[in-house]
Amino acid sequence: MRGLIWLFLILIGAVIIIWELVASTATGIVVATVMAIGVSYALVAQVDSYLFGIARNARHHFGGHWNQLIDLTKAIPKRDLFDIYQALQRLQVEQQMPSPFGIVLSPQYSDEYYEGDESSVNSGHQSLAGIFRQNPYVEQLRYKTLSVDTPTPQRIAENAVFFLYLEPSQPESAFAALLQGQSLTIAAKAEEIAQNVMLFLDKTSHESSVYRGHVLSVKSHKKGYQIEFLSPAEVVREQLILSAQTLEVLEHNVLRVLKHAQALKASRQNLQHGVLLYGPPGTGKSLAVRYLMTAAKPITVVNVTGRQLRLIRESCRLARLLAPSLIVMEDIDLIATDRAQSQRTMLLHDLLNEMDAGTHHAPVIYLMTTNRPEVLERALSLRPGRINQAVHFSLPDEECRLRLLQCFLQDSDSSQLDLQAMVSRSQGTSAAFIEEWIRRSLLFAIDREADSAIPIQITRDDVEAAIHEIIESGGELTRKLLGYESLSKP
Repeated sequence: MRGLIWLFLILIGAVIIIWELVASTATGIVVATVMAIGVSYALVAQVDSYLFGIARNARHHFGGHWNQLIDLTKAIPKRDLFDIYQALQRLQVEQQMPSPFGIVLSPQYSDEYYEGDESSVNSGHQSLAGIFRQNPYVEQLRYKTLSVDTPTPQRIAENAVFFLYLEPSQPESAFAALLQGQSLTIAAKAEEIAQNVMLFLDKTSHESSVYRGHVLSVKSHKKGYQIEFLSPAEVVREQLILSAQTLEVLEHNVLRVLKHAQALKASRQNLQHGVLLYGPPGTGKSLAVRYLMTAAKPITVVNVTGRQLRLIRESCRLARLLAPSLIVMEDIDLIATDRAQSQRTMLLHDLLNEMDAGTHHAPVIYLMTTNRPEVLERALSLRPGRINQAVHFSLPDEECRLRLLQCFLQDSDSSQLDLQAMVSRSQGTSAAFIEEWIRRSLLFAIDREADSAIPIQITRDDVEAAIHEIIESGGELTRKLLGYESLSKP
């Protein structure tokens, strides 16, 4: 319609100019000149808009009826913006299509990001079909760095229109895509095509997500939450000093479930698996968790500890979204205490609901730890499918205590120590106690000979002084903190 109006005005102007020229009066010449300038400007503007407006690209991509497209718009959580943008870029490269076109957008959308899972429509978005009809000029892409904690800064073009195909061999599957604010708008000739494009982008963006294969943590942020990347220290199998049976059960219920996921899926088995590590403090539960996180690579890990337990629902959903994944919840008793004794029943209900959701497309393993299994909610601890395997971490036996002493003394001179006597004497203590015993002995050795060469020699007197300080001076609280039950005298 706009083109017809301009054509009508141009024709009227041309008629007036010709008439005025024919009249050959001074006034007519002036009027004709003014009219000529106006008509020329209108003509140039029309040609300029035709050549450099976005409608020309839409007309070329969609063919006939390009101005009768169907719009479909969906709100996108901030965590998915870069993944969606990358998915569009991959399609553009694979289909050897032109680079996205930058367009002038009205500032109608909010810049306030959210991290919810809902797919509500952002009311501030602009209709892509309407944009094509308005025919704004094509301009340079304007890039924006997302405020996400990624290993490398991620940028998206906030005014980019992609012209692509769902199926390159089918011209009718042509679509255009625009990310504006936190809305993704798809324009196509049919609503079914737009819906299929949305589903395709959801699937491919999650499969190649920037978060996949990393250790993540979900933290509160403004009105929602943000995802942070963690870099925990790696722990190899040789660093674990556990009984062979405990280690075998751990690996069988975590690493082998991940390894045999496809076979389980083919057998139509639930791929969700819950493992609870329990036992006294200082017995190696946290170290075992870090080993499993290391050994499970490149599986995505969602780490939920401390304050992050308040976001248990969001963390579980993120883990399912990025499956195969491992979700780690240390000190699970903080939110999963028996509901008759707890005031945090809402978080408990969130946890139970998320664990009941299950998964059949890729494994999700819940790895939990606690020092107090007796206080756990029975609906969690006694129901298969939520916790499939409990693994007891007992105080180290004689063999493990010897290995612990050798491990903690490996960078010191222990030639004057009787390790077997220390093993016997440390019966009933935890790995954490033995580690602190050696560390405290080393401090006494350094105090005794500050200029001593490396490796520092630890004597029996240093060991005795350390024991005295821990047990006698530290009192009952220190002994409990370090996992002390009994300690035989020499």
